[in-house]
Amino acid sequence: MDYISKCGRILLVVLNVIFLIIGLVIFALGMVLKFGFEKIKPYLDDALNTVKGGISEIMKSSGNLGVHAPSDSDLKEIDELVEIAESILKDVAIALIIVGSVMLIIVLLGCCGACYKIKIFLFLYSVIIFILLVAMVTVAGLYLNKREIIDNKVKPILKTTIKDSYKGLKGVNFISLAWNFAMQQFSCCGVDSSDDFKVCTSWDKKPVSTVSQDLTSPLACCKTIPTATSLNVNALSCAISPKIADSNSKTGCYDVLWSYVEKYNKIVMTVVILMSLIEAVIIFLGCWIACKEGDGKVSPSD
Repeated sequence: MDYISKCGRILLVVLNVIFLIIGLVIFALGMVLKFGFEKIKPYLDDALNTVKGGISEIMKSSGNLGVHAPSDSDLKEIDELVEIAESILKDVAIALIIVGSVMLIIVLLGCCGACYKIKIFLFLYSVIIFILLVAMVTVAGLYLNKREIIDNKVKPILKTTIKDSYKGLKGVNFISLAWNFAMQQFSCCGVDSSDDFKVCTSWDKKPVSTVSQDLTSPLACCKTIPTATSLNVNALSCAISPKIADSNSKTGCYDVLWSYVEKYNKIVMTVVILMSLIEAVIIFLGCWIACKEGDGKVSPSD
């Protein structure tokens, strides 16, 4: 029994040293993002200038679609992108600091409990690891077997971004750029289909003054965005009366992106099983040492 306890304590310390290193890295990264942001900001500014230049060129070359050269107000919207990025990075920094700090506290409980055989530390450590185990298995179970729960939470949020902020190819705000990129990159349209854009409040459905018909689907949903010099109803048919042959209007981006995620199901399951086994071993060792060893009585041989 004494041999099992000693080996268990050594293994527990080794595992916690690994988690200690991970926690320190996460904490350090959070601190760098939080207090060293000024050193990262020049890279964001460079990226912003690149985005501005790219959007300007796209808008100039797409004049036939009713897209004008970017105005000061348009460029101001682009400037907001870097503010969003800064805000996200700062939130991520705080999250990393919190996660790193929590990991360090948990590791401290485990190491002190294992080294000095402090029962209360070991039991508290085991309870925390058990809670993390249950949370991880629950999230993995929802991801693999209860997709509708995730769908019901995520889809309304995505559809709200379309309704309130999507502006078509003319849009240079973050939401419009993101949706246009996603729909072209993944050959899809909207969350479920082009029907999501029927309630869109900011989208101009008549981008070309020479064509009287309204668009029923964004131009970004066309399999090939029209670039003809003289646009007419036929040239814009992929957006006015979209068909499977010329439009992705019936293919939702949510299902397409989910199919990409599902490709990694085996990796997710492997990680979850491996982490569950490690956490189960940690819980067993923590409880075993707490029950079998004396409280805070470390012998010279230990």
